[in-house]
Amino acid sequence: MERWTDFDVVTLDTLRATLQEFDIGGSADEAALREIADAFTDLPLVDGASEVVQELRAAGVVTGILTNASSRALERVSGRVPPMDHRLSVDTARRFKPHPSVYQLAVDATGLTAEQIGFVTANGWDAAGAGSFGFRVAWLRPAPTASLPAVGAPEVTVATWPQIVTIFTL
Repeated sequence: MERWTDFDVVTLDTLRATLQEFDIGGSADEAALREIADAFTDLPLVDGASEVVQELRAAGVVTGILTNASSRALERVSGRVPPMDHRLSVDTARRFKPHPSVYQLAVDATGLTAEQIGFVTANGWDAAGAGSFGFRVAWLRPAPTASLPAVGAPEVTVATWPQIVTIFTL
């Protein structure tokens, strides 16, 4: 479609559509819907993620977040995530992952080549997109039977949080 909509708007619209599709929450007022949609920024961090980021930083690895979330949402979670060198939202690219312009944000921010950037994700489309862009990808496969989209992306490394530091500091 080549149209941009802020992720916060997408989240709210998706909530509305889901409630309508399943015929629930029909009487929910706008304020309540916004509050529920905003809860996205209150989701807990995955166990082990903070420790891994801290270990990577201690090893001298440049760290960052590259998220489909809005700049506003990224700012809201900034106090709950460990310190990082870069916090990048797709707002700048006005596209969502897996569009290549989003991954280019990391290259531009760090001054590294795509091949020098290690990328960690639990999302199959994100792993495929980042791998196709040239990043070294560690995929936190969400289930043993999960597979990457069949889009011809390069192979990625299937990993767990405890393996990330070893993968990206060798």
